[in-house]
Order: sequence, then C-alpha cells, then structure tokens
Amino acid sequence: MKANLRIVDLAQNLKNKTAHNVHHLAIQCPFQNRLSALADILVVYGKGGKVIVFTQTKADANSLLLSDKIKQDIEVMHGDIAQNQREVTMKRFKELTGSVIVEGFGMSETSPGTHVSPLGGACKPGSVGLPLSNTDARIVDIDDPTIELPIGEEGELVVQGPQVMRGYWGRDDETALTIINGWLHTGDLATMDEDGYFFIVGRKKDMINSSGFKVFPDEIDQVLASHEKILEAATIGVPDDCRTETVKSFIVMRPGQTMTREEVRSFCEGDLAPYKIPFEVEFIDELPKSTVMKVLRRELRDWEIERRKKAGKDD
Repeated sequence: MKANLRIVDLAQNLKNKTAHNVHHLAIQCPFQNRLSALADILVVYGKGGKVIVFTQTKADANSLLLSDKIKQDIEVMHGDIAQNQREVTMKRFKELTGSVIVEGFGMSETSPGTHVSPLGGACKPGSVGLPLSNTDARIVDIDDPTIELPIGEEGELVVQGPQVMRGYWGRDDETALTIINGWLHTGDLATMDEDGYFFIVGRKKDMINSSGFKVFPDEIDQVLASHEKILEAATIGVPDDCRTETVKSFIVMRPGQTMTREEVRSFCEGDLAPYKIPFEVEFIDELPKSTVMKVLRRELRDWEIERRKKAGKDD
C-alpha cells in the first residue's frame, strides 16, 4: 500500500515536468525490467499521455504494482502482437493513439534494417513490408541457394545492399557461410507475395524434417496460441528413427485450464496438414526465454534430447 501511495505522489509531481516530451507509450508484457517500465509509465502518465500495455493477461500489467487510479487510465490490450492478434492490435492501437504500428525486418548484420511496411502502402498485418531503398531481397531454395523461388513459396530470405556488413571481424569461415556470392543469408525462412511484400515464417535452424516434409514450428505455435485455453506454445523436432524428426509441442496453459494430447491434436486438424500436427504434446509451467522474451527452442531441444538419452541408459 505504501508503495502505491508513493507512486501516486510521484505521478502527480511529474504532471508539471517538461523534461520528457512523450505523449504515448506502448510496452509489451511480461516486463524484463519492471523498474524501467514503471518509470516510463509514470513519466507518460504524469504528462497526461496515454499508456498502452500489450499483454496476454491483465495479471501481467498488475505485476507492476501500480495504484488502482493509474491502472484505470492504462489500456491493456489482450493477445500476442506477434501471433494471431496482429490485425486487432494494430487497429485498436491506431484508434487509441492516431498512430500506426509499422512492422519491419532487420538484423545486426544489416545495420540493422532491410525491410519496412510503407506508411502509404497496403496494410498487411504480419508482413515485414518491402525492401528499403537500394536493398535487394529474394527467396531462395533452402538446399540450393542458387535457385530463386517463385511467389508464395517458402525459402530462405537473402539480401544485399549498402547497409549489409562486409563480414565478421576475424571470422572468415563464418563470413563465408553467411555471405555467398554477395548475398547475405539471413537464416530466416520467408515468403514473398504478388505485391512484393515479405513474410517471415520461421528460422532455418528451427525447421523440422518430418518424414521428408519441411515443418515450420512458428506456424504450429500460432495455431496452438489461437486456442482460448492455451497461453503460449513452442514446437521442436526431436530425433526419431522412423520419421527422422518427430513434431513435439510444449504448451503452457492459461490459469485454471487443462487439455489432453488428443484435444490438442484434434484442434490442430482444422488448420494444419497431418504431418504438421504435433505427435507429442507436453504441458509445462513456463517456456525458457531470453532476456528479450524470445522463446529458446534450442534449450527445449537440448533438454529433451538429454532426457531421452538418460531414459535410454536407464532402460
């Protein structure tokens, strides 16, 4: 209670400050640095601005320990902006702020951008947009990068342009694997539509080889996350003598909700091809994530492989 009173006092004091020329703030939960997020919220709130929190549950916003008065003025937008709620989130954000969310793509090796959705162009939620000026991009075959794929087919995104790095310092071997014939291989799997807009569908290293079929975990995770009982999910490929790799999904349920493996598989049947439906399903309390809340599939994969090795030894 004392903490909340102090927060209200600080917010009132900030109303007359002019040091921060900020009118709107949008942050996404869960918060990695609650003190930093709290400070930002108070500054914007104190200036009479609008605070918008992207979250999957209101409990995430409540974790900031804000006073009830401040919470009443915060817009909590439910749903994962990176998955099935993009269009709804973008529309609501524009209604609240008069501004638009612009999606784009880039990486450290490209200083850092290569694509962006044009402000005056078509609105395509989920697309990273068009290549930037003087930037070329194409989708190439995963197994043979000399083959450029036609519109709509999934392959690896490669780019070239003045912002692309020359190479990794002191790591010529890594550079040779990343920059081939002047094209930077991003390691990201993508598609391009008839208007030249690009869509990222997953990471090359996360792709699952199930009985010769290419399976992209992100596609499965998006379908799973659309279920009202599921909070989040992460799919990996685990070694299998018959299929090369078996599709396995780790699922975190929303509080108080339960499902069975059969229910999960049945739900996926309407949106996924049979070979993409998770053969194995495991329910866990939380997914391993990086400091920027990116799901660490590698940790799940390593943990699963180690567990299977141990089980084999015990047998």
